[in-house]
Amino acid sequence: MVVLLLLLLSIPLFPQDRKSKAAYDQALKFQSTGLHEQAIGWFSAAVAQSPEWTDPRRARAFSYLSTGVNTKALDDLDLVVNMNGKDSEAHFGRGEALRALGQNGKAVDAYGRCIDLGRKSSAIYNGRGAAHLALGSFQAAIDDLDLGIKMRLDNNNAWKDRGMAKAGLQRFEDAIEDFDRAILLKPDLWDAYLERASAHGNAGRFQKAIEDLDKVIASMPKPGGRAYALRGAAHHALENWEKSAADFAKALEQNPMDSKVLLARAATYTRMSEPEKAFADRDRAVEADPRNPEALIARGGSYHVAGAHEKGLADRTKAIQIDPKLHTAWFARGNAYFLMGRYEEAVRDFEEAVKLVPGDEESKTLIAKARVKIAEAKPEPAAERTLLATSPLAATDIFDLKNRKAEAPKEEPATPVAPVVPAPAPAPEPKPEPAAPVKVEPPKPVPPPSAPKVAVTPPKPVKPPPPKGSPEEIHQKGRALVQSGNYEDAIFVLSDAIKADPGLFQALNARCYARLRLRQGREALADCDAAIKINPRYPNAYKNRSAARKLLGDAAGAAEDAAMERRVFLELTTKPARN
Repeated sequence: MVVLLLLLLSIPLFPQDRKSKAAYDQALKFQSTGLHEQAIGWFSAAVAQSPEWTDPRRARAFSYLSTGVNTKALDDLDLVVNMNGKDSEAHFGRGEALRALGQNGKAVDAYGRCIDLGRKSSAIYNGRGAAHLALGSFQAAIDDLDLGIKMRLDNNNAWKDRGMAKAGLQRFEDAIEDFDRAILLKPDLWDAYLERASAHGNAGRFQKAIEDLDKVIASMPKPGGRAYALRGAAHHALENWEKSAADFAKALEQNPMDSKVLLARAATYTRMSEPEKAFADRDRAVEADPRNPEALIARGGSYHVAGAHEKGLADRTKAIQIDPKLHTAWFARGNAYFLMGRYEEAVRDFEEAVKLVPGDEESKTLIAKARVKIAEAKPEPAAERTLLATSPLAATDIFDLKNRKAEAPKEEPATPVAPVVPAPAPAPEPKPEPAAPVKVEPPKPVPPPSAPKVAVTPPKPVKPPPPKGSPEEIHQKGRALVQSGNYEDAIFVLSDAIKADPGLFQALNARCYARLRLRQGREALADCDAAIKINPRYPNAYKNRSAARKLLGDAAGAAEDAAMERRVFLELTTKPARN
């Protein structure tokens, strides 16, 4: 019995001894004060003394993460989860390390494992949201970031990331609102200014984009080529050709072979009537990216302008070989054949373009013109050939996000081409946009006296049948109608939700927004007043009431509500929140 007792006493009850515990405690003191290099040394001593003890190894990994040594952090955390698969903190750390290493798919899985083990925090949801964003899974990113922001309102990067995800779904107004929040929380968050500028550009508000980009370029020590490229695109859209070319030149100083910026500057040079410079940039774009069909189509356009039609035709043929599903390539080569008087070949290419884009009316028109030429059986005089033979990429396309599909090769449209992305899902009320400018119509001819005037009365909106469900469920259905732009039906449905629960201030605010979109200023103001009376700490209600007052001509009241909205938001975000 004595021998057995001595054997039992010789087996350690814990995987650490006194020396390793002392080293671990010392490491934690260094780590808590941000002295991670010293902490790593003491954690390593604890690990060497007790290799099976996971705590110092896990803690060392987080100090490695803080110093950017991400591979070593991942090595430590892999060992920890191998020893204890239910260590949720280690799974979270793996997600952080994998995301830092660009392995975002694996990071999503690691964060998910952490959540499955019951660990939920804003940091976890924001981390997984950022990983989804990097993968281009925009709606999944929004879903996670929504949860992270609800748990903690003061994380400026979460607002910025959610704005980027919304921009990826072309929800530019919603994105701008999130970037505003991020900047309000951290006025020197220059990445948020840059992303907001991109969203403004995609929404066609180029002057606002320039204002943001001016701040970025003036304030950041190294603003980066993207800031200059975006500002160059905005200047191009506003026809400030010299400023546009200068900004593109600055962007190219940082990356001389950026094919997209080269094509954008070529578009600017074209508008400046400098075809030789335009050709030089397009030629460099092809050199930088020989398998870029848009660069080939663009250079082909320059060849045609110079009269080198066979070279232009060769470039556009190669573009088709690279991407046979690219509508622009078929249209551009059909254009080239038409320019060269080869009308039967032009018809075949335009027909291929129509197969890819059935709504391509321009190709259909050119098919008809080519068939007339074929019937006439005589060549068209060169002076009459004025079809476009230019680049499909305008300078404003710099604003585009991922998965852009080329449009017909028209020279420099006034607004950017929107990226092709999945349809957006319902989201919080978007920011009311300013009233559209009033168009001055030319005077209409007076009808002869014999023509009777018939008064046309627009049909009154028919109230949809009342939806079923709880007040909150009815409210969500109303918000979905708002998101789809069906404002009149949304008002009916939201009214049913308010009738069922008069204290549902979110439904009042949503109905206010729908009424704003229908320019029903007084009704919108009444809804916002009611929402604020129920919940004076609801920032969105002040924002919408500001818009309603502005619509009704009350500039002072609008400014007062805008200031109140910012104050309430900041008060909410500066309260202590659980992570």
